[in-house]
Amino acid sequence: MIEVRGVPNFTAILIHCGNTVEDTAGCVLVGERVIATTNGLYIPGGETWPAFLRLYPILTEAIERGGAELIITDPHK
Repeated sequence: MIEVRGVPNFTAILIHCGNTVEDTAGCVLVGERVIATTNGLYIPGGETWPAFLRLYPILTEAIERGGAELIITDPHK
């Protein structure tokens, strides 16, 4: 897992695998895609780990070079 730092008033924000909101307490979940249903959003099973395996080396390399910036946006706004 990778920790996201520098978020005002928040600590222990991690980037990790998970499928639904029940798998996170404010962390960033990684997946191939997100599906919206009447019950909320979810990442289909089997799609979170492959996405994390692709993202992890990219982020660790950036961190080793001196840092990385994570920008989270809402594509619906």
